[in-house]
Amino acid sequence: MKPTNPNVTATAEREALAQALQFHQQGNVREAEAAYRKLVGMKSGNPAVYLNFAQLLYQMGRVQQAIPICRQLLSRRPDIREAHYILGFFHAEQNKPEEAIRCLRAAISLDGKYAEARFLLGQQLKKLGKLEEAVECFQQIAASNPTVMEAHYNLGNTLSLMGKYQEAVDSYQRALALQPMNIEVKFNMGNALLGLGKTEDAVHQFTEVLATKPDFDTAHVNLGNAFLAAKKYDEAIASYRKALEFNPGKSEILLNLGKALKGKGDIEAAIEIYRQIIDGNRNFREAYDNLGNLLLSRGEHQKGLEAIRKGSGFIRFRLGTGYNIL
Repeated sequence: MKPTNPNVTATAEREALAQALQFHQQGNVREAEAAYRKLVGMKSGNPAVYLNFAQLLYQMGRVQQAIPICRQLLSRRPDIREAHYILGFFHAEQNKPEEAIRCLRAAISLDGKYAEARFLLGQQLKKLGKLEEAVECFQQIAASNPTVMEAHYNLGNTLSLMGKYQEAVDSYQRALALQPMNIEVKFNMGNALLGLGKTEDAVHQFTEVLATKPDFDTAHVNLGNAFLAAKKYDEAIASYRKALEFNPGKSEILLNLGKALKGKGDIEAAIEIYRQIIDGNRNFREAYDNLGNLLLSRGEHQKGLEAIRKGSGFIRFRLGTGYNIL
């Protein structure tokens, strides 16, 4: 048998890869897939074959088939950081954070400055509720890549989940220094300011968000919440009613509208709102409790007690203080 010339084989492989990449870049996915499969069948030693083939399959919505391609590469070349990262990305897309984390840690072990892998690792740790570890990931990225807005933003989001609102605000401010018009950052900063009780600053952030995106329904809700916390009931009512234009009948918005109406002293309107909630959701306990308390406050004891029984379900009467809800 005539021996194979390695130079001829290497040339043929380079030409086949160039053709596969050309098909891929042109969007000719069938031809690209066939070309990549041929190279894999040739047991190509070029990592680009496997990495690009896996990405093509992912782009075609076939992530389950892309995963073995990455593993095939890693079985031969476990030192390829990108293979670990892409495999971790695929697992993250499949909502398998534990598997994603293992792959991403492997990528980072090969390159401690691999910011993309560390960023995705932080997101997956946050998903699992490992917030301290997620914070560490985002802090490391922000320290080594201070111009990456997403690092500061995700750090702020994670700190907010931990209730560390002032640190979150500091992170959001650094993110806004890089992207001053980013409404997602402004919105979440408003939430953190609200957590700090800085209602005027929160109102400012939500107002700026709505100036850019007036149909941002949740911003209207949270603006209403800021006004409600500041006891600016008319403004809160207006914000909740605006939010209801985008989400008619949404129970959570109606509940806060009822609270604002009660705060204003419009008890009849608040009662009507709570009844509207109950008509649409018979299992909304807080609406029953709020309705019951308002009915009790105006002397309708029987109706009030009945509403509370359907809500929290337990009532105790204490001499001298009246009804007490358990």
